[in-house]
Amino acid sequence: MGKTYNNKGMSIIELMVSIIILAIGILAMAGVVPMAARSINKSKLMMTATEYSQQQMEILKKSGFSSLPAGNVTTAYYHPSGNGRYWQWWSVTADVNGNTDMRRVSVSTSWDMYYMDHPAPEQTDHPREWETVTVTSYFTN
Repeated sequence: MGKTYNNKGMSIIELMVSIIILAIGILAMAGVVPMAARSINKSKLMMTATEYSQQQMEILKKSGFSSLPAGNVTTAYYHPSGNGRYWQWWSVTADVNGNTDMRRVSVSTSWDMYYMDHPAPEQTDHPREWETVTVTSYFTN
């Protein structure tokens, strides 16, 4: 007859090795969760900025070609959201490729990534981490 083995359970060494492997896996997952949450929040901010840019583009489109400036113009910054998180400006470029009946309109909306983790906009003594979305369209007469 062959040898018989008595398998009553795991040894203490096997148990410790399995706990260490499990702990490494849990720590790896714990590091991914905050990074994923930050990425989701950044995507939300980007979608909102894109929406603000598209809304302003529609306002400019409804105002008509004749209301657009004939020269190259960039507007001043303003807050489309009213809360200071976003800054928006647009530019109108006339005489696109020698065509005086065409205007290139670009609407840009920026936000400070600092406010993702620090939502109080009155804090101004922090390093800026600006992100920008720009929507461009061509208007013809």
